Amino acid sequence: VTMLFVGAIEVEKNNDELSTTAKTTTKIVFNERTLQERRDIKYPEFRYRSWSFLTRKEKDAAKQLGYKENTWDDPGLAEIETKAFDELTTTEISAAQMLGFDEDQWDCYQNHYASYTWHELKVEAIQEYCTVLGWTHMTWNANNDANLVTEAKNWEEMTSNQQEAARKLCYFKETWNKIHFDDWECTKDHYDDYTWEELSEKGVDKYFSILGWNAATWNGAAKRAPVSERLDWKALNPEQHIAARKLCYHKLEWDDPPYPTFRYRKWEHLSDDEKRNAGILSYTNHTWNELGTAKIEEKAFHDLTSTEKAAATALGFKKTVWDCYINHYEGYSWDALYTQGVQAYYIVLGFSPEMWQNQEDTNIDKGKWDTLNPAQKTAAKELCYIEESWDNVPLDKWACDMGKFYTSTWHSLVDMGVQPYFVALGWEEDSWRNHRKQSSFDWEDLSKEAAAAARDLCFIKEDWKGPSEYYPIFRYNLWDTLQEDIRDAAITLQYNEYTWNNPGTAEIEEYSFERLNSKRRKAAKRLGYSEETWDCWQNHYLGYNWEKLEEEGLVRHFDSFGWNEGLWNAVGVAPEEWEKSWSDLSSNNRIAAKSLCYLKETWNKTSLLDWNCSAAHYSDYDWGRLEEEGIQSYFALLGWSEDNWGGNSAPPITNNKGWNQLNQEQRIASRQICYTKNLSNMARDKKRMDVHRISKIFLASAVSIALAFVTFRKIRSRLRRNRFDVPVEETVQV
Repeated sequence: VTMLFVGAIEVEKNNDELSTTAKTTTKIVFNERTLQERRDIKYPEFRYRSWSFLTRKEKDAAKQLGYKENTWDDPGLAEIETKAFDELTTTEISAAQMLGFDEDQWDCYQNHYASYTWHELKVEAIQEYCTVLGWTHMTWNANNDANLVTEAKNWEEMTSNQQEAARKLCYFKETWNKIHFDDWECTKDHYDDYTWEELSEKGVDKYFSILGWNAATWNGAAKRAPVSERLDWKALNPEQHIAARKLCYHKLEWDDPPYPTFRYRKWEHLSDDEKRNAGILSYTNHTWNELGTAKIEEKAFHDLTSTEKAAATALGFKKTVWDCYINHYEGYSWDALYTQGVQAYYIVLGFSPEMWQNQEDTNIDKGKWDTLNPAQKTAAKELCYIEESWDNVPLDKWACDMGKFYTSTWHSLVDMGVQPYFVALGWEEDSWRNHRKQSSFDWEDLSKEAAAAARDLCFIKEDWKGPSEYYPIFRYNLWDTLQEDIRDAAITLQYNEYTWNNPGTAEIEEYSFERLNSKRRKAAKRLGYSEETWDCWQNHYLGYNWEKLEEEGLVRHFDSFGWNEGLWNAVGVAPEEWEKSWSDLSSNNRIAAKSLCYLKETWNKTSLLDWNCSAAHYSDYDWGRLEEEGIQSYFALLGWSEDNWGGNSAPPITNNKGWNQLNQEQRIASRQICYTKNLSNMARDKKRMDVHRISKIFLASAVSIALAFVTFRKIRSRLRRNRFDVPVEETVQV
């Protein structure tokens, strides 16, 4: 056996020596043919999508392979990529296949055959490419590339022959240079700054050709862009989908430029790096916060200097985003607007070629958003205007509508451009859908990326408590304060004034969401509920069977009260602990109740008329008690102090402002004390409560006086009737 083994080694060694002396050209032809005959390895475009663009299932599969966001977005960093496909565990193979990998794709694009032996490279007809890159039998098996000159080179420093060899090992410029996804030329601007000749040199002109581009349309000689530019992602044919993906487009980027939330954060909420890059673009505190005042916004992206482009890119802008949301294509010529497919929108807004050339405004362009008709609003939206940017509303008057975010689906967050920020804060599709996972991080504990994400959602350190589960504040507004459409939806759910104002009394709240008929589901959604928030906040999961409670991981909360499957299935029977009032519950059971979306008031079935937050907004508390309750800071944000709260000075200026005049922090503070747009006069409520309190005192005093007077008359009458029979001492005592 030993002799056979040694002989085999000698044969392989002799074959290797022969292969290195053979002419390279002959072998390239042979191996190219062999590779074609053996397989055609498909480019795994899914592997080169940013982590934030992966679906939940794709992320789950990637996590099973040991990926995290940083290792996914930096190809070559993950330990799993050092393994060949046949070295993966069964679980890892399943995860890789779920992502879309087959064995050939994995070994080439992920592992680049690094786990193969030198002999296996030869069998696979790829050994010669490794040889071109400087590898030998000895250095390959030593698994040490520290002294390998080619491996240390950047892509640009390699010869064309070496680059071709690297491509045969499924490397390309970005993966060879280990460039982060955010910095890929393809990802950044989809080669938009390239000439057609440069696209050809890059080898990507064929993908643009599939999408209908040619040298004339690309370089601007032809006026009209190809039809594909006006098609939605779903309207592209399969070949066009593949071409678009090769150019790093995905559905979200193809259909619309992503909403640049970061641009609409106030200057004081920007990080130091963001302020520095904004400064390079000549932004100041004033021009950043006052939309439309910065000179740089008059330039299209292609007119920016290389330094300005770098700063804009560092801030998070891409060409499509800058040109639409920042410049609104105003830096384009009239013909270029046509090529871009947006000229028609400016025509709707009243522009003509002459007016555009002379930089004249139209009456429509000068008007406010509310004066636009539906067609004009649609045109403005296609030019990436929103109401605030059209009206040039200063950023301190904007508000991130967290209520809108929390009532939206996970995929709707993508359309709003904010899903990546919630992902950075630890949310995933499942936790978002259930709204039961909360962040327990203090602001100081947030990572740099998470803190930036929080700022993008308009949080600041002072009001950060993590992305809390969605609290349906609309449910706890009094019946007579509901808007008409909300009340109509509540009536569809068979609410009336009594059952609405007394949570827990309506029959509909005994039903889980899936037991509602379609009409009532729609009504619940109109109110603002999703299936998950309804089941938690309205039904408290009482409509689930025990098996479903186990599936959802909720049994532990009910166990705490003494529930078991037998009791759960019995009718009209509940554990003693379940019947206790909130004040009598143990601390552990209060936590369990909160996990089932109970509040002190809903647990005790307190009428909304007696809730302090929704009915009185704490206006009957003294200043010290507000601090004890942990809500004094919200009133302070609204301008209240111990002095004016006690009535010793005039109410704050916010008292005379409408809801739309409050800034972001003030709206957040108002919501924390149960104010909504329809209930925003705090001083009025405080005065009303003061009057109410004085009235109660006056009424009690009047009743006491009346009773005393009646009693006195009865005593006097008795004394008169018995004045000769009652001793003087007893009369005085009476």
